[in-house]
Order: sequence, then structure tokens, then C-alpha cells
Amino acid sequence: MHLPGYQSVEAFAVPCFQRQTRFLKTVGLQPVLGGIVLEIEFGQKGVWNITPPWRLYREPVAGDHPGLKETQ
Repeated sequence: MHLPGYQSVEAFAVPCFQRQTRFLKTVGLQPVLGGIVLEIEFGQKGVWNITPPWRLYREPVAGDHPGLKETQ
């Protein structure tokens, strides 16, 4: 989600890079895996253009959280 120029701030809601942790499992939540790399162009008055290419991943990376044992 992108809130362009909201109170002079460019705001983004982005996915996370980490699989389900022990805490998330306890509260019954599964994170959306992915990331965002912003291409930002600046003009004389600040931000001129933002290009947000999204990358979503369907499967977590094994071993990305050291406190979580792998379960199948």
C-alpha cells in the first residue's frame, strides 16, 4: 500500500522478510513474505517520482529465523 504525500510523508505498508516465528505461531498469524525496492527521483521541491516494483514470495527460506525449528 502506498500513501503518497500523506502529511508530507511518503508512506508504504510492505511485506516482511521473515517466516512465521514462534510468537506469530502462538498468536495464529502467518506473515506475507516479500519486499520492496523503491526507485526514488528527487526534484527541486523534494520527491518527484517513486517506482515501487513489488516482489512477493510464496515459500519461506529454510533457516531464516534461528529460534524457529523447521517443521513439515
